[in-house]
Amino acid sequence: METETIVHNGKKVIKKIKKDKSVSYTLKGAFLGKDAKTGKQVTTTITAKTLKQLDREVIQARLDFERNGFTRKEVISIATLEDLAEAWFQSYQTWVSSHNTLNRVRGYLDNYIIPKFGDYKPDKIESADIQL
Repeated sequence: METETIVHNGKKVIKKIKKDKSVSYTLKGAFLGKDAKTGKQVTTTITAKTLKQLDREVIQARLDFERNGFTRKEVISIATLEDLAEAWFQSYQTWVSSHNTLNRVRGYLDNYIIPKFGDYKPDKIESADIQL
């Protein structure tokens, strides 16, 4: 496999010629934008068979990034406390390895928290509601 670096539209593109004489172009560090959640720059590597297709892939990657709300992080829609509890428990399972602890916490959620507050919106719950 042969590789050479060429300049296309002011960017360095790696041209790879494989043993079967097929050609692919790779653009490393294609800037998509700033992440709205982290404030960091988001870049990616894009590969295509032609330079024209590479240009289209760059534009499509930027559009997809915009469509995802300018973030690479997963966006979770939380409408009720039940949704929030389920999302929290999914991440909690990665922290805890004891099955007994997981069963106990799952029991608290299923028996006490979700039946009482499952339909509430998380930002509408007040301390008086919980004390009752």
